[in-house]
Amino acid sequence: MIYLYPHNCKSSGLGEDTFWTWMKRELKNTVKIANPKDIQSKDIILNYSINGKPKYPRQTITLLWELYPEMVFQLQQSFTREMILIKNSTSARWLTVTSELMLLYYKDYGYIDILPIGIDTELFKPADKKELRNKYNLPQDKKIIFWFGTKHKMKGYDLLKQYMIQNPSYYYIVRLKRNIIPQKQLSELMAASDYFLRTSRLRPFYVIEWEAMACNLPFINIGIEPEFVLNGDTRTNLLKRKWDRKTALNIWKEYIDDCVSNL
Repeated sequence: MIYLYPHNCKSSGLGEDTFWTWMKRELKNTVKIANPKDIQSKDIILNYSINGKPKYPRQTITLLWELYPEMVFQLQQSFTREMILIKNSTSARWLTVTSELMLLYYKDYGYIDILPIGIDTELFKPADKKELRNKYNLPQDKKIIFWFGTKHKMKGYDLLKQYMIQNPSYYYIVRLKRNIIPQKQLSELMAASDYFLRTSRLRPFYVIEWEAMACNLPFINIGIEPEFVLNGDTRTNLLKRKWDRKTALNIWKEYIDDCVSNL
């Protein structure tokens, strides 16, 4: 059995098709989303780092996906409780991050693997902009900028507002994360747009930004310089880094199988 242990066992807080719901669906009867209580000798646990110290470290893969270490560095805030939990989570036998950049924060904890989360490139993809703009009653004669996030400082909501004032000729699609929106609608609004506005004060790309890449949106970056430069076709950037779900699933299957064989 593979136990998926997300934060508070909430696998999808706003109805998104997350890594957790995707893995459970793809691996079917071999996966359970739960805080594991009693496990067998060949069970594996995928532990989200903010859960803290794993109960079964020898059989645990910790997912070091939280951006608190980057926030401490960039925003100059302590996040003491969260950082202690994350540090405690590194007692797991296997540690994974999503990018080379995040390796910097965990280099003192032993060997760390870089594994992609995976984006649904069949859902998030380029489409006929004219048709989608008709569907959602969007202007055909203006360039459309898409922005998605929260009002947290790290997301740069204040930079968005400033940019909108300084650039009134664009039409803006602004979605705050607290507003639940079906994934299909989200992907279509992205595909109907001309640009994705990146206002992040953190270097790693968020999942929503990877989804924008899947829709092949050019980025306008007014936040911090990101972890890598997007050259040309953004969808190609995503595929080259193996963030499409088909490739990511095979990578995770092989990785978990290798972990099981080493128990």
